[in-house]
Amino acid sequence: MKRILFIENDLQIKNEIKSILQSSGFYTITTTSGKVGAELAKGDGFDAIIVDLFLNDETGIECCKDLRKHNLLIPIIFLTNNKEEDYQIEAFNSGADDFINYPVHKNEFIARLNAVIRRSKIYLKSYDEASFDNIRINFTKQITKVKNKQILLTSTEYKILKFFVEREEEVISRAEIIDALWGVNSNASSRTIDNYMLSIRKKIEKNPSCPKHIITVFKEGYKFVK
Repeated sequence: MKRILFIENDLQIKNEIKSILQSSGFYTITTTSGKVGAELAKGDGFDAIIVDLFLNDETGIECCKDLRKHNLLIPIIFLTNNKEEDYQIEAFNSGADDFINYPVHKNEFIARLNAVIRRSKIYLKSYDEASFDNIRINFTKQITKVKNKQILLTSTEYKILKFFVEREEEVISRAEIIDALWGVNSNASSRTIDNYMLSIRKKIEKNPSCPKHIITVFKEGYKFVK
């Protein structure tokens, strides 16, 4: 049985979503505290975490950053009735795997949850490491070194990099990236992808304003070049 950690401080939403999860065969543990949720996640084997944007003791963004800081690879889904794009971008930049608006449609919600869990199990299988210039990336351990100095990347940034490394010198559209990482029904936008690319360039490129490896292809998307 798949195990879900649900971090939500609204009692009505918590009860409704927990009921949906349990009726769909998920074992679900709930908490209203981001800090408690983070500790539970670090010590137990969850298949996914669902978190609200605003909690009793911290924001969902802060909770997500804390989990990613400890290199936890558990998929994280934000569930919220706040539809502002800036929050969605901030959530993805903090390491989220999906962003779902409340109220939910049960079948779509469960399908997206299963898709996120499924992708998390397979995305690391085909390519473990990459080396180019003075950059060394271990996708399995999520360790990146630039000139032997360790650089911190988010879980989502590793997924994006791996996706590009596997398709070296192939032009990939923003829509393809969104579909591969989050699915066609994701709320992620072209702006979300552009923000991720900007962040990755700042971390691995010698000159982020004139990148050598993550190249923008005008009106088409991006490509990776060693």
